[in-house]
Amino acid sequence: MDIYAHRMGGGPFGNGMLDCRVGGTFEKPLAVDDHRFLVSEGGQLKLRDFSGNAVTLQSLQDGMGFYCAQPVRATPRPPVLTGTSMDRSAVLPEDGSVSGAWATVFMQDVYNGLQPHVKRGEIKQIAVVQEIEKSTHTPQNNRKLDGSGMRNIAVFGFQFPLVSCGATYAPKKLWGFADVEENGSAAFRVPSEVPIYFMALDVEGRALQRMRSFTHLMPGEVQGCVGCHADRNSVVSRPVSQLALRGKPQALAPPEWGVKGFNYFEVVQPVLDRHCVECHNEREQPANVDLSGDRTDFFNVSYDILCRTGTQGEWNWIQHGSPSGPEYDKARGMSPYAEWIWTINGAGHNVLEITPGRWGSPASKLAEIIRGGHPDNDGKPRVDVPDADRRRVYLWLDLNVPYYGTSSSNHKNRLGSRRMLPQQLEPTLREVTSRRCAGCHKQGVPRKFYTRMLEPGNNNFMLAPLAKASGGTELCGEPVFRSKDDPDYQKLLDVFRPVAELLERRPRADMPGFVVLP
Repeated sequence: MDIYAHRMGGGPFGNGMLDCRVGGTFEKPLAVDDHRFLVSEGGQLKLRDFSGNAVTLQSLQDGMGFYCAQPVRATPRPPVLTGTSMDRSAVLPEDGSVSGAWATVFMQDVYNGLQPHVKRGEIKQIAVVQEIEKSTHTPQNNRKLDGSGMRNIAVFGFQFPLVSCGATYAPKKLWGFADVEENGSAAFRVPSEVPIYFMALDVEGRALQRMRSFTHLMPGEVQGCVGCHADRNSVVSRPVSQLALRGKPQALAPPEWGVKGFNYFEVVQPVLDRHCVECHNEREQPANVDLSGDRTDFFNVSYDILCRTGTQGEWNWIQHGSPSGPEYDKARGMSPYAEWIWTINGAGHNVLEITPGRWGSPASKLAEIIRGGHPDNDGKPRVDVPDADRRRVYLWLDLNVPYYGTSSSNHKNRLGSRRMLPQQLEPTLREVTSRRCAGCHKQGVPRKFYTRMLEPGNNNFMLAPLAKASGGTELCGEPVFRSKDDPDYQKLLDVFRPVAELLERRPRADMPGFVVLP
């Protein structure tokens, strides 16, 4: 018999059967037949029946109580149904799985747990998502860039390497989609040996509900669930008809960009380039929104604007936690454009916020702008985003806004193993502006909370003082730099060149040609 033992504490009465909402001295019951059950009473393991008869099987030992009894017996090993670690024909993937084999999930009724918020017929597909592991070791305490000592490189919470703005800490891989029958049932293949979770999508591809934990299946395993966030303390009746289980389980329909780590710059940025940057760019920023794709010190411009704006990640990204509890939600802040879930320490209460449609695309302003065509003051739509492009944005929101599709990095000792900010930028900018700009900007020139690194001439502190005739915006009124040949303008550009040269040799994970280098 397998038992779980731990040192007694908290008084003689234990915690009761809290997961069954029963208080008292009894804990962790397990039925062994129709009349008897194993149970722990104050740490003593007993066999009881429903008439109150009991026998003690295991008493306390050296202050240790015994819990979670599980009868075991010799069982013939089941046959192998599909590839295993010894299947030499299997191609071993880079995602942490062992065999690359598949398992099967059957869902009885997706609406168990979604009603009354979601009406029958609304859910059309299930998305299968993998949480990708941290595949390469990165020390949290790493050497400073100047070699003068060590520092903690974690940013946006405890992220190293960085994945998001403080939302998901794990990269995501979307394996694909399975159709849901009219009665809410579905049967589909899923990858084995990797952590996966499920999202219930409506006809537009928006996740009305997502699984807030994950599960693993072994090769060939068949696993079932009764619904989506169904109450674990409830019982559902067996359906009269299970349409999905009559035939062969579905193979997942993969996303158009392929089954790989979800990269914002590959999946989402092209949508913004096609439909948004004509108006929202480095020169024109209605409502202070720039959706261009220039790489920044941590992410890219559009990601910084859509995800970090209005949050502590805007300026206080070095903070590793936040005060605990919903009363501090305003201190953490929330983007006005994307309703993402904080993963940072102190925000754990949001695990209880599971009402369908609470997070992601159903609750985000960005999704509503896309759905409604972004109308002008006369109600005329300014954009017509095709369905396929909309779904890309919705999925990104529902995956909890990942930016990087991998936890690997070629720059482990930088902040977040990602940050590309020239070491000489701050002192050089102070020196130049103290001579050229102090008349108007006594407290320093205005800065964004991000810095463009590969297109430094598009930074606001470069465009504003540059004459329009030379390609600047001349927002300073009178041009400070009449041409790009100005020695101080060139001096500022020069500080970015070492970063560009470094990234040419060792691309960051959001750049074309990225591979992990020694």
